[in-house]
Amino acid sequence: ELSNHPRKGFVPNEHRLAAGNFRYTTIEGCLILYTMEEEIVLIHRVLPHARKYKQIL
Repeated sequence: ELSNHPRKGFVPNEHRLAAGNFRYTTIEGCLILYTMEEEIVLIHRVLPHARKYKQIL
């Protein structure tokens, strides 16, 4: 789904991540943090959904 609809993800509220053009979505219980370069999706982190990503990044 992510490869077919990469703009469907959300822009994080965290200013530092939003400024880096990061987006996120959840797939199968994991939080996927990614960016896009033209039509290429670059996955930066895959985190268990329950974890707080702000503390990790």
